[in-house]
Amino acid sequence: MNERTKIWLDEMAAMPESIAEGIALDLALEFEKRRDELGLSYAEIARRMGVSRQRVHRLFSGTQNSTIGSLLKLALVLDCNLEINIAAQVPEPDAVPAKKKNHKPAAKARPQRKSSRVKHHLK
Repeated sequence: MNERTKIWLDEMAAMPESIAEGIALDLALEFEKRRDELGLSYAEIARRMGVSRQRVHRLFSGTQNSTIGSLLKLALVLDCNLEINIAAQVPEPDAVPAKKKNHKPAAKARPQRKSSRVKHHLK
C-alpha cells in the first residue's frame, strides 16, 4: 500500500460516519456473542421483541442506524446491560494553541479527560 493510500485511509477512519459504523459493528458483534451464549434464534428474539425477523437481522448486521429504544429492547431480550459512555475529547498535544504574550495566568489545571457514564440496568 502506498503512502497516499495510507493517509487517505487514516483520514477516512477519523470521519464521524466511519466511527459510527465501527461502533455499530462492534455493538452488533457483542449482541451476536450474547445471542450465541443463550442459544436464541433470530425468530425467537423477534417474537420476544414483537418485531419481524428481518428487523432483528438488521439490528444484528450493524449496518443500519438503530434507535436507543430498539437497542434497549434487544438488550432486555438478551438479558444484558446496554452502556453508553460520553467522554470529552482531549486535544492532541501538538493541537493545543500556543500561549499568547501578556495573557492572564491559566486557572487550575483540569483533568485531561472528563467522562460521564450512563448505565441502564434492565433487571
